[in-house]
Amino acid sequence: MPDESALSAPARIRWWQWPNVLALDAALIAVGWQQVLAMGGLGLAAAVVLGLSVWLVYTADRWLDARALRPDQLVTARHRFARRWQKEIILIWGTVLVADVAIALGGLSREQLQAGFALLGVTLLYAVAVHRRWKIPKELLVAGIFTAGVCLFVPFHWGEHCNCMHEWGYPMLNSLFLLALGNCVIIAFRERELDQLMGRHSLARRWPLSIWLIIGLLAVHLIWLAGAHFSQAAFALVAACSLGLIALQTLGQRLSPEVFRVLADSLLLLPWVWVGLYFWS
Repeated sequence: MPDESALSAPARIRWWQWPNVLALDAALIAVGWQQVLAMGGLGLAAAVVLGLSVWLVYTADRWLDARALRPDQLVTARHRFARRWQKEIILIWGTVLVADVAIALGGLSREQLQAGFALLGVTLLYAVAVHRRWKIPKELLVAGIFTAGVCLFVPFHWGEHCNCMHEWGYPMLNSLFLLALGNCVIIAFRERELDQLMGRHSLARRWPLSIWLIIGLLAVHLIWLAGAHFSQAAFALVAACSLGLIALQTLGQRLSPEVFRVLADSLLLLPWVWVGLYFWS
């Protein structure tokens, strides 16, 4: 049986938990990395559509989780919040969905809309697989879908404004996928008792040694970037995120699951420092 004391979280939501509880951090992470990949020039509509879409997906996933859990299984702040305010969340979710669709139809090209609908189909398939408890490694799928969503509109920008796919695009896409995967895996390892309680399948539960594989991949990728012809600012960003995740996994096991998750997600918000410096320069 899972250790309930290891899963429990304070009943009162603390101020630093609210971005995670409300899924705002996921949306900000996605938009921040999108702006880095597009070097700040993709446009407002693409950023807003991505942010709203990520928020819709994460909020719906938590709402579905909370509905399926028994009261004694609501051991995280985000799931308790989703159960407590489920009716209000439905109303807000529907309003945001209408706004998201309207902005997409008015601000995106036909090709961008087609790419968006294709990714939506994959996301819905993932949601069905997870909530029907199929035996799939959720971390790989989440990292892949998240990376695809972040870079969904970026190739259109690359094609119009620069020829930097090999020198900038591929290394940053690889970095984003590995960082998203590392984030998912270390959180899943910290919350593996929760996954067991919810009947979720993950790398953390099925292949315990996978955590060291991910850490090794992050380290090897950093070494490769250091020897490649790559932007120093971009390398510093990827290095800070990678080393932060490795340090958190190594030194943060005594932290509560809630603090651990918030710190792991906060590390992926570092692109906003890059965005700020880019626009100020």
